[in-house]
Amino acid sequence: PQVFADVIGQEIVVKVLTGMLKRKRIGVGYLFGGPRGTGKTSLARIFAKALNCKHTKDEEPCCECKVCKDVAGSKSADVVEVDSASSGSVAAIRSIRESSHYRTIGGGNRIWILDEVHSTSREGFNSLLKIMEEPPPKVLFVLCTTEITKVPETIISRCFQLPFRAIIVQDILKRLMYVVKEEEIEVSPRILFRIAQRGAGSIRDSLTLIDQLVAMHGKDLTKTEVEEFVGIDRGKVVGELLIKAFEGDAQGTIDQFHQMWSLLPDSREFIYNVADCFRDVELVRQKLDEVVDPLNLITIQRLCAVIGDRKAGEILNSISMLEKAMQYTRLNPQILIEMWLLSLLPRRKMEKMVDPLAVDQFWSNL
Repeated sequence: PQVFADVIGQEIVVKVLTGMLKRKRIGVGYLFGGPRGTGKTSLARIFAKALNCKHTKDEEPCCECKVCKDVAGSKSADVVEVDSASSGSVAAIRSIRESSHYRTIGGGNRIWILDEVHSTSREGFNSLLKIMEEPPPKVLFVLCTTEITKVPETIISRCFQLPFRAIIVQDILKRLMYVVKEEEIEVSPRILFRIAQRGAGSIRDSLTLIDQLVAMHGKDLTKTEVEEFVGIDRGKVVGELLIKAFEGDAQGTIDQFHQMWSLLPDSREFIYNVADCFRDVELVRQKLDEVVDPLNLITIQRLCAVIGDRKAGEILNSISMLEKAMQYTRLNPQILIEMWLLSLLPRRKMEKMVDPLAVDQFWSNL
């Protein structure tokens, strides 16, 4: 995005920033916090352009003048982006403090965009604090972070905080449809919807996945291999697996899981798809069928029927325990998933195959 109107999913942030520009109430520090790939750095650039552009219209930068083009091309001497992960030392911040006293070339504001600011060292934050406490004229900082809890309170208290939210699938899908149309990429709605889901709230991740697919298959993304790569039917397969478990078919559950695991031995992907299924179960229970992927709706409705009164929230807690076990134990992920699946079977069906108390004890000891 090059202007505020191009930004999707962050309407509140855009409204606040444009309101500040309109009223000319500009502070010394702005803190953009939120998940990765949600537009923090992009909005920081647009904000910087709008602050220094001399031809703005309705608070939007013109994108035609030298100031706008220099910012867009990362060539501006007055708008500097700093990757705090690699330049967050005290020496780097002191260099910023020294150069902040110089006059700007274009006569506008001197703006520093500090990306991943949570990676700044403690001494670096202390040096940054000194600048923010006594800022030179027309100097401001835009701090971007995915981990706001790691930013010191002394810095946060001197910034205007703007929280960024994860972008919903529908908004990501709209952007992807625009991109594939502009780039003349052939892709089916099913695949595009799955790519938007795989983005998990991040437009950047979804666009990166499209770039990978184009690099592998060209601009024709309607092939069967593409469907397999993005897991077009993976949610349905996982749903069928869970149905077998809740129906009490122990042998069928293990057999189907082994078949699925042989094709995709990825524990993270499995957990993602299971969580997605139970999220859809709760949506269907709340009569929000239209929000569920239409390709998986029938499977999810069947899953709702076999789950009965069991709460999806409680099952999601057990998924969190499963993920934790994968992170902090050396056990084979396949074994852990099999144990988790068996714990879903109705107790009466499990008596001859596995001791229910042993399953409970297994999870409580992790």
